Amino acid sequence: MGATKIRTVESTGVKLAEKCKEITKYDCSEPTWTTHQDRDEIAPPAGTVAIVVDLRNAWGSIRIYQTQNDDYVDMVGMDEKKNLVIVPWQDDWTYLCTGSPQVGCVMKK
Repeated sequence: MGATKIRTVESTGVKLAEKCKEITKYDCSEPTWTTHQDRDEIAPPAGTVAIVVDLRNAWGSIRIYQTQNDDYVDMVGMDEKKNLVIVPWQDDWTYLCTGSPQVGCVMKK
């Protein structure tokens, strides 16, 4: 299966919202950032259209799973170190953190 992952150099909230709009075709909010802990399992709120994983200054990764059956979808890992990565989101996904990645949740306006 796999998830779409887009590296970006945009780093301001407004620019990330614009980039997410380009990708998802929805009007997007600026990301709401959370620094997660090792083994946190996160189900982003309904209305999430993308997440942004910031591995520029943090060690970590996220593994994406189907909520219903825990099937593995994809991951954003240390091969993306020093990058911001946008992942268009599906409502039936969750993610599991390794390390302390910073993740921004982008909502549909």
